[in-house]
Amino acid sequence: MSSFRNKRRPTLRTRYRRIRNRVRALDRRRRQAVKLAVILPVIVALYASANSIGLTDAVSRATGVQLPDELLIPGLDAVGEARRAETDARRDAIAAVKARVEAKYGSRAAELIPDDLSREAAEAYARDRVEEVVVAVGGEKGEKIVAAGEKAVPKSNGGGAKGTNASVKVPTSAKAVLGDAKTFAKARRQLETLKVKGRASTQGYHRDKFGPEWSDKAGQFGWTGNGCDTRNDVLARDLVKVKRKGGCTVTSGVLAYERYTGAVDVAFTPRGDYAGHLDIEHVVPLSDAWQKGAAKWPSERRAAFANDPLNLFAADPSSNRAKGDSDAATWLPDNKKYRCAYVSHQVQVKAKYELWVTKSEKAAITRVLSTCA
Repeated sequence: MSSFRNKRRPTLRTRYRRIRNRVRALDRRRRQAVKLAVILPVIVALYASANSIGLTDAVSRATGVQLPDELLIPGLDAVGEARRAETDARRDAIAAVKARVEAKYGSRAAELIPDDLSREAAEAYARDRVEEVVVAVGGEKGEKIVAAGEKAVPKSNGGGAKGTNASVKVPTSAKAVLGDAKTFAKARRQLETLKVKGRASTQGYHRDKFGPEWSDKAGQFGWTGNGCDTRNDVLARDLVKVKRKGGCTVTSGVLAYERYTGAVDVAFTPRGDYAGHLDIEHVVPLSDAWQKGAAKWPSERRAAFANDPLNLFAADPSSNRAKGDSDAATWLPDNKKYRCAYVSHQVQVKAKYELWVTKSEKAAITRVLSTCA
């Protein structure tokens, strides 16, 4: 007891300093919280606008937390839906302009009109750039266009994949890719078997969590252990007129039909370690899978998922990057003819691996499938 009494008590000045420092620290935190409360909604709104998604999904991505249904504010997700509808309407308008030009001058003349114009700009382009520069229509099948200042009609679809745009007629090679009534009916049945839950956090996610990239040893598939990496296996499967080096590396080929853009005869030429004009796409993105069940999988199952032939195909790089880790609620292919097959493909992969879907994702898939014959 005596030792306690002999301890020096802090002076009034010392106690004042401690209290003052605590008050200052609390005040700093208060000011930071106020700034965050002002800035965060602006950031979320800008993110939602830039990515054409609703504010609810933007909040979920920014915080890693799926908002429960009772906290959802009606109308928030209508922002992304309205932007997507506006984009679709613009594309439909441009397609109508192209159809009119095609009817008058042929399909190659329609290709002169870029895909990234507004309706008004497309109308002006068709009038000033196409109708006034066309000198003659003739040649093979009446589709040869001789245009002033044009050495050749461009064959780019306006995206990353270089090929001929398939906005007029789908080639025979694409029929299997676009699916049929049986495929869509099966997708509707499988969708009802998927669990509906909120999106989990991306915390802990990294590409390495799904094993070495393009591992030849992952899973038990037809190409597992063949000595070639998965990337080259996909290219060899999806391309025609394939040329290889050393038995594995694909050095050239042609993608008959690019799913996301509708381009046909996309030439593949490798560029360093990349696929040049093509990416190898995961139908269900790895990050999306991580947030909807894969985070709790063993490493072997995640590696198999990343290298499963069912979940992979060659795709347009620009579309692949625009998609990112989005699900069907926040991203759909520009090529409307492929949307039914796209959501059906996602459902098939998620059913195989027992991944769940969010409420908004299921609603978006259901909406697309309702339009599929």
